[in-house]
Amino acid sequence: QSQAAPPSWSLEDKMRALRSEIGQRLVPDVIALQECPSRLVCEAVPSGFKLVGIAQSHAGGRCSHLYCKEELQMERVFTNVKAPVVVGREEVGEVKVDFVCAHLAPFDSGAGTGAVQVAAVAEASDAGALVVLGDLNVRAREVKDLCEAHGFRAVQYSENSWGPFKNRFYQDTLGDCGNRSVVRGQRFDQIWCRGSAWGD
Repeated sequence: QSQAAPPSWSLEDKMRALRSEIGQRLVPDVIALQECPSRLVCEAVPSGFKLVGIAQSHAGGRCSHLYCKEELQMERVFTNVKAPVVVGREEVGEVKVDFVCAHLAPFDSGAGTGAVQVAAVAEASDAGALVVLGDLNVRAREVKDLCEAHGFRAVQYSENSWGPFKNRFYQDTLGDCGNRSVVRGQRFDQIWCRGSAWGD
C-alpha cells in the first residue's frame, strides 16, 4: 500500500482499479504480475484470463504470476533457471514464443546475482522468439550492456515505473533512499524481446 494513498484507499480499491486498467485500457494478451500477495489468482486480473504459472519471489514471500487470454494455448515450460521466473510458451504460426515473467534480484545489492539471472533466462530458451517482462530491477546504465550481451532489444517507454516524486510509496522515500538516481525515478520494469518477437 502506497504511503501516498488516502487512508480510505483499500486493497480492494487497488485491485478494482488495476482490473479496470488492465481490462479496459491496456487490453493485453499476456499479463506478468510481480509481488502478488499469494499463490491464488490475483484479484487484479480481469475475467477472460487463465493462470499459466506462479514463482516464489525474493520479495518477502510474495509471488510472480503469468497469465494469458483463455483462448490462447500457452503452456508452462519448466526450466532449471535459479531465479523467480515463470515461462509460458505459445505458438504463433510456426514460431514458438516464450514469455518469461521475471522478478530479478535488485542490482544495487545483488548486481552479480541479477546479471547471472539475466544470462540464465537468456540461455534457457530455445524458442524462435523470447519476451522477458516484469520487474527486472535494472537501471538505465545497465540495460544496454545486458541486452547486447544476450541479444535482447529493450522496449522503450518515456515515464518511470518507479517514481518517488510522483508516488511516494514509502513514508520517507527521499530521506531513506540516499541514492539520487532512485529518487529521480527508474524504469525497473522492462520488456525485452529477442528473435522474431518485437515490441514498441
